[in-house]
Formats: sequence, structure tokens, C-alpha cells
Amino acid sequence: MMYSTLLRNYPEIQHGYTTKKDRLFNSDHILFPRQNHTTNVSIIKDFNSCDNKHVDGVVTQARGLTIGVKTADCVPILLYDPKLYCIAALHAGWRGTLGDIVGKLIQKLICLGAHPSRIIASIGPSICPTCYTVDANRSELFLKKGYDYAVDYHAGHIHVSLQDINKQQLIARGIFSSHIEIIPYCTSCHNTLLYSLRREKQKLSSQMISFISLQH
Repeated sequence: MMYSTLLRNYPEIQHGYTTKKDRLFNSDHILFPRQNHTTNVSIIKDFNSCDNKHVDGVVTQARGLTIGVKTADCVPILLYDPKLYCIAALHAGWRGTLGDIVGKLIQKLICLGAHPSRIIASIGPSICPTCYTVDANRSELFLKKGYDYAVDYHAGHIHVSLQDINKQQLIARGIFSSHIEIIPYCTSCHNTLLYSLRREKQKLSSQMISFISLQH
């Protein structure tokens, strides 16, 4: 299990990022969105109150409710406002990243009373830019959105940093850089420990679970 050093400062929440060593981890108690690579976010009150179809991010203030996302290269992000006692989990694939799903989730938090200066964000293990190569058509989509800082060209390949884009999107919404953490593990580079669709392809047997809960 991996943990965020930032989120670990708050004993009232539990969180984690599972690895291949956590095959026996029971996720039956976790509420997951459907994850269809959208930019949709839902605010939920309890385990049964969420219509989680076509949603890639969930926000809650419900104590005792564990929310999470499943990934195997895409970017998982866990967030917390310690004054509002509000948590969130989202899945940002390349489409969600391109569509600024994390920015939309921050707006949901603000609507509930959160303030960007208080929000803690942990960007979980995901594919690094060295391993995440794209074709010219996809890179052009990122360039048109102004994400040229995250597009790199090396040895005839085009690389995109989804982590950097999500971090800058958080900063653009007012999150302090010191409140943002990127877990420094690539799902493809560390494939013996983490699940990677790009690396394992049809042999992929499971996904990483990123979860967070606010305790009673």
C-alpha cells in the first residue's frame, strides 16, 4: 500500500493507493464512479445516493463513507479540505485531463464551501511522460489547449506529462503548490509493483485502487 505524506497529516481521514502486493484488499465497501473518461463529477451523501453512471469524480462530506477510483496508468487524485471536512476522488485519463476534470471538481468543492487555499491534493501513481507516448493527432489536442509545457519530443517520439497538466490545473484553481503532491511512481516503469494497461495490455489482471474516507 502506498500513502500520501500530505494526507497522512490528517488523522481524521484514511486513504491509500493499492499495489500488486494488496491482491487480497477488499474493496466491497468503496463507492466507485463508473469511470467513462468523462469530466463529470458527482456530490454524494451516502453509499446509495449517487447515480454514478458517466461520472469520473466523486465528492462527499459523509463520515464513514469510503470513495475511490480504479486506474492502471490514468491519473488518480485524492483531495481533502480539512476545515470543511470534505473529501474527493477522481480519475483523470487523457480525455479527462484534456477536459480539466480536476478543475471542475474543485468548482464542486467550492460550491460546498471549500476554499482553494485549504485544499490538499495527492496525485497518485500513474504513467510517467517517458512511458506515455502519443501520436501527432493526440499531441495536437494538448497543444491547442495550451498544454505545450507538458509535451516533449525525444528520439522521434512525442511524450505527454498528464501529472504536470493536472498539477497546473490545480494551481490555476488556486491550490497552493505546497499542497500538491505527486506520488513518484510510474505504473509502467514500476510494473512489478503497479498495474499498467500500456505495459501489460491483454495480460492486465486488475487495477490499482485509490481510496479516501472521512472517519466518524
